Amino acid sequence: MFLALAGCHAVTTQADYPDDLYSPNYVLRTQAVLEFADRRDESQLPDAFDLLLDREGQIRALAWTTIRSLTPGERDFGYRPYLGEDVRFGIVVRWRAWWIANRGDGAQEPGGGSAVAAAERAGG
Repeated sequence: MFLALAGCHAVTTQADYPDDLYSPNYVLRTQAVLEFADRRDESQLPDAFDLLLDREGQIRALAWTTIRSLTPGERDFGYRPYLGEDVRFGIVVRWRAWWIANRGDGAQEPGGGSAVAAAERAGG
C-alpha cells in the first residue's frame, strides 16, 4: 500500500504572475490577484481595474481592496463588489479616468483586451 501511495503526487496550481491575472482559470486568477496584493504592484493597476468587472465576486473584492490600498485617499467611486455589472462598469470608467489624470496611462477601455476580456473569451 505504501508503494501505491508513494507514487501519487499532489496536484498543485501555482499562479504565473502577472500573466494569470488574465487566466480563464478561477483558481489561477485568484492566486494572481493575491500575489498582486502581496507585491503591492502598482504596474498592474490598469489590469486590476478590469478585475473589478470579473465574473467572480471574490476576485472583484480582492482587486477592489488592493486598488484602494495602492491609491491615495479614501477614493472608491462608490464601488462595491456586489453591484450590478453596468454600475461597476461605470465606476471602472471613473477609476481609469482618475488613473490617467493622476498616475499612469491605463488607457484601455474596461474589458477591452485585458484581464476580464481574456477570461470572458476563454469561458472563465
